[in-house]
Amino acid sequence: PVRRPTEEYTPWNAHAFGEAETMVPRIDHPAKCPVVHWEHLQNETRVVKQRRGSAEYQKWAATKKKSPFLVQDYWQRSMFLGSEYTAEWDRVCLQHSTLEMASHELPNGKRIVGNVKGHPAALVVRFPGHAEEGGLQVEKALANPWHALQDNPTMWCAVYLAERNHFQGQPPWPIVAIIENNIPSQYLKWVKAILLSVFQKVFELGEVANGETFSALARWEYQIPNTRYHTWLVNNIKSPIYGQETSALYIGIPRDHFKLQRLMYIKRGFRSLVKVPEPRPNCMVLMLSRPPGKPRYVIDQHSGTFKGVVKEMCDAGLNIHSAELDETQPLKEHFKLISQAKMLLGVHGAHLANMIWMDEGSAVVEVTVRYGHCCDPIPVEYMGFHAPPCTETCKPYDYMVYAMMAQQFGIRWFYYDPLYVEQLVCPLGADCSDMDNKDTSMVIIDGADLAKRVKGVLDLLGLCRR
Repeated sequence: PVRRPTEEYTPWNAHAFGEAETMVPRIDHPAKCPVVHWEHLQNETRVVKQRRGSAEYQKWAATKKKSPFLVQDYWQRSMFLGSEYTAEWDRVCLQHSTLEMASHELPNGKRIVGNVKGHPAALVVRFPGHAEEGGLQVEKALANPWHALQDNPTMWCAVYLAERNHFQGQPPWPIVAIIENNIPSQYLKWVKAILLSVFQKVFELGEVANGETFSALARWEYQIPNTRYHTWLVNNIKSPIYGQETSALYIGIPRDHFKLQRLMYIKRGFRSLVKVPEPRPNCMVLMLSRPPGKPRYVIDQHSGTFKGVVKEMCDAGLNIHSAELDETQPLKEHFKLISQAKMLLGVHGAHLANMIWMDEGSAVVEVTVRYGHCCDPIPVEYMGFHAPPCTETCKPYDYMVYAMMAQQFGIRWFYYDPLYVEQLVCPLGADCSDMDNKDTSMVIIDGADLAKRVKGVLDLLGLCRR
């Protein structure tokens, strides 16, 4: 039976740890610290020495008004519960698939043949076109494994259609994927890397021979018209799937009923394909940065930079690494880096989905954007560094997707509240009707305090050895 949602949820608070002396070994840093991957810190030139926002907003923010954690009952707004919900998602995949094809003509005129024994099975996938046609927003969808599935119905249903063949053992499974249309080359490598974690081979259109034969042949294509959240559409309604995923375990729905679990297949496939470098760095802490100028850029209150945050980690004797991940870097390199970390740090955002590459028992510390999260969305009259704060009754803080993901993957999740979330500014001519604190430019923290809390969490979980 489906339980009613737990209305209040009290997650692990990183602020509660680190006051006592920890057993975490101090790392002496004769070499350069931090260890910077892909040299992203070299490009940080922006320094913010003051808190930007109106005097009224800053005074109100000083009260540290923050939203309570709450697991909301998204299910009241959805027509699917439990296994029915799962079956509906599976129907979405199946309804837009052509199964057991005898043959199929590819766009380049070549024809492939099915129902020939002794050959591998094949799935032909066609990625949709423009986003306004329900297409793949490649630039946004492939920078991490979460968006690769959550924002990409083609990718997710490809994994599902491979899974439904009930292949035994670890992926990659003995099935071939054929990408039927062109994808920009800078993103094609990400598409292929993810698909290769579950498919035996992945062919581009020009790599398939005319008359090539397969034991079974299926095809997937899905166009979802006129909806911004093009993967949230189920049975012609905009269902709050994203929120349901985050609250699934708390209301008693088995974890294998949700797309998050299908990330596990991708993880298993990668672990069989890519070796984690050994020996691993002792007690490695990896802090992820967002690009300067993008929303939710984390800076230290004293230095006004992200560099200042990681410097405090070095000064505390932590083995701190930092990286800014993007789609120009090979996915296998992301996997190799993150799988070595004992702890992942970062502000709320999809880059935290890379936690799936970590070992069970590892930790994630997420910097929240709870402060000032009262109006959601925030009306335009409250935007700008001269505007008053929006002080309505605070909306519950439901950005719990990474807490949910951590629980699915056996990782301990902790939150860390910032000192200040910068007041929102609506860019000239932009549509800001749905902006909330996730769109804030700067998130200001005390780097030294965060370093102390990180050591406390590492000590609590026994993740480091002397």
